Parts: sequence; C-alpha cells; structure tokens
Amino acid sequence: MEHTALEFVKKNKNVILSTVIVNFLGFSLYFMSGLIVNHFQLYKTNILIQFDNYIPRINTFVIFYFSWYFFVFIAPIFIGIRDKILFRSFILIKIIELLIFFLVFVIYPTYVARDVLPNHNIFDVILNFIYSVDIGNAFPSEHCFSSWNIYLLYKNSKNVSLKSKMLVFIISFLICCSTVFTKQHGIIDVFAAILLCEIMWLIIKKMYQTGINKKL
Repeated sequence: MEHTALEFVKKNKNVILSTVIVNFLGFSLYFMSGLIVNHFQLYKTNILIQFDNYIPRINTFVIFYFSWYFFVFIAPIFIGIRDKILFRSFILIKIIELLIFFLVFVIYPTYVARDVLPNHNIFDVILNFIYSVDIGNAFPSEHCFSSWNIYLLYKNSKNVSLKSKMLVFIISFLICCSTVFTKQHGIIDVFAAILLCEIMWLIIKKMYQTGINKKL
C-alpha cells in the first residue's frame, strides 16, 4: 500500500505540488492582507445588506464551511491527473484570483459583524473557533470563488463522469450556502465571487479558441 501511494505521488507530483502551493499561497495572502489592514487600522466597510437580515444562521452548515479546507486540496488533484491541460487553466485562474483578492482586501477592506455563540453544541464550538481565528475581509468570498472554480474545472472537463460533475456541483453549492448560513459572509460576497469566477473562465475559453493558452 505504501509503495503504491509513493508511486502515485511520484507520478503526479506536479499536480499535487501545484495544488498544495497555490492553496498555501492563498492562505498566506489572505492573512497577510488582514495583517496589513489591522496594522494600519484601515477603515472597514460593513458589506451586509438588508436581504442578509432575512438569512438565518444555521450552525450545522459549519460542516460544509469547514469541509472546504479539504475540498480545495483533494478535488483539483483528482481531476488534475486526468486533464492536465485544463488543470493548468485552473491554476492560472487561481493565481490571478489570489492577486485580485489581495488587492481588493487591502484597498477595500470589509467585515461581517459576528455574535459569540453560547457553545450549546459542537457546531457552535467549531463556528466560534472559526470566528476567533478569521482575520477579516469578506468581499469577495474566497470560499465561494475557490469552490466555484473547482466546479467549473469539472464542468469543462471531458475526462470525468457526469456523476463526478454533479457531486462537485452539490459540494460547491453547499459550501457557498454555508458562507451565508454561518454568517461568515453576506450575499454580495457570494455573488461577486461567482461572477468573477465565471468571467475568468470565459476569458480562458477565449484564450483556448485563439490558441494563446497552448503556450501556457
């Protein structure tokens, strides 16, 4: 079993390494932006709108919110070993997104006011922990962009089954829902992230059509 796992890692080391590096780069830039905003005490805008008041807090959705930390590592690798050309586009979009988000987080800092929960159950405990370690910046939602980016990666691939595409869509959708049900984000954060992701994939498709992406 160990020998087989080692062979798998060696055979797909570029895909695995790319996925790990780009995700840790994302975590680093996110926390760096928060440190900059807090250090210079930059003004933060409350991004919530009236509609967000009608969205209930459903603490059980913290499971889907927390599952994102595994999803962004596992799902891209699964398809990266099957569709390396499309995987390169995914990584390119991810890198551009990280740079855009970093600039937005620093230039236009935002926040979502959160209540401390009474720790009545495990979901409250996990959610309170996430609230305590989150350094800030809500717009756009990194959870939503990353999840939707993975979904579009699967959607545009011809090398995965329809069942896999449907499963990834459901997971991505639930993660996006979890960002508002856990009160980590407002509805604007969600739609902004998904819209930006869709636009970037349209640009990538244009690059494919013109042959530019073949040089990447």
